[in-house]
Amino acid sequence: MMNVVLVDTTLAGPVIGSAQTFLLDLAAGLVELGLGVHVATAGQPERRIAASLEQTGASVHTDIWPSPYLVEDIAPGFADWVHDLNPDVYIVSVSPDIGWAALPHLQPKIATVAIAHGDSATFFHPMAHYARYLTWAVGVSETVCEHLRTECGLPAERVVWIPYGVYPGPNPGLLNAPDPDGALRLIYAGRLTDTQKRASDVIRIVERLRPTALNYHVSVVGDGPLKGDFCRDLAPEIAAGRAVMTGWLSREDLHKEMDQSDVFILTSDSEGFPIGLVEAMAHGLAPVVTDIPSGNRQLVRHLENGMLAPVGGIDDFVADIQRLDQDRRLLRSLRAAAWQSAQRFTIQRMLRSYLHCFTNATNAAQANRRMPDPQFPLMGRCVSRYPLWLRRLKLAVGRVQM
Repeated sequence: MMNVVLVDTTLAGPVIGSAQTFLLDLAAGLVELGLGVHVATAGQPERRIAASLEQTGASVHTDIWPSPYLVEDIAPGFADWVHDLNPDVYIVSVSPDIGWAALPHLQPKIATVAIAHGDSATFFHPMAHYARYLTWAVGVSETVCEHLRTECGLPAERVVWIPYGVYPGPNPGLLNAPDPDGALRLIYAGRLTDTQKRASDVIRIVERLRPTALNYHVSVVGDGPLKGDFCRDLAPEIAAGRAVMTGWLSREDLHKEMDQSDVFILTSDSEGFPIGLVEAMAHGLAPVVTDIPSGNRQLVRHLENGMLAPVGGIDDFVADIQRLDQDRRLLRSLRAAAWQSAQRFTIQRMLRSYLHCFTNATNAAQANRRMPDPQFPLMGRCVSRYPLWLRRLKLAVGRVQM
């Protein structure tokens, strides 16, 4: 039986999105396939993540190192903890520091895999710094994979594209055909933040639709720092029953909301492979999304299975939505094509791809043993301008005062 360690040290904070949803699906699927799965995180996971993790059947480890900590001090001990589990594969999913810092300490027989969930330096910088200690690297989009090869110095044969998988919904031709005279039902599902998501653009879009004759309803699914702005600025729509703020929804409830919608809106300025968009397409929604290279442009072909608009192009979003309202034949065509396009991206296909990746990585690790280096320097974002002895002293004083 293959054993794997999955590292995500962000689960204790607010729910972030695609990477965490992916982790739950991957852990559950690997357990079901008979693998031994260990999830290593920092602190107690957020309550909804904790409940979902428990259902996966994976072993979840939350108290591996003390908190607060210095990365230099705990990386060797964390690596020893990994060695005690004797895994075949060690996977860095999301971690700002310790997941990466342990890599130079790991035994060479362990295959090491890192996943780039986004088209950003958040993932590219550590990939580049620790490239020599990675057996394999996964990018969630073709654009991300290209950057791993060109910006991170990873050989092409060690980079693989594995997109997120979803559970497809029914063919839109079999249910919820849009009523030619009914409201056009719009949905935004994602973090309510302007960082990456530009969620306030959704507010601007609805405000531009407000004085038009278009009959619409908008569902806003998610939470985040802009929730108050949404409630305030969309108050007229909320009061009139033309908008609803659902908060975070379970997957089952999100799919129900999608099955009652026509158009999916995504206003991000960057993405990896947006799982919300894939889910929406798999449930037969017509996507109206930003024209960005990673994810969106790979999934959506303008006027074939959705519509692409410039980042920040509020007028373009409004015009596209109005066009879909006026041309319900086009709406039906885009919905059907979106559903068909998304059938490639299933959970089962994702799991098969990861199993293949893990097998290749373990074979590569055995054939090309890397040399551990406990003295390998930390990546830049983990390096402090203060000397180590002073930081240790400060940490010890803080623990005494706790």
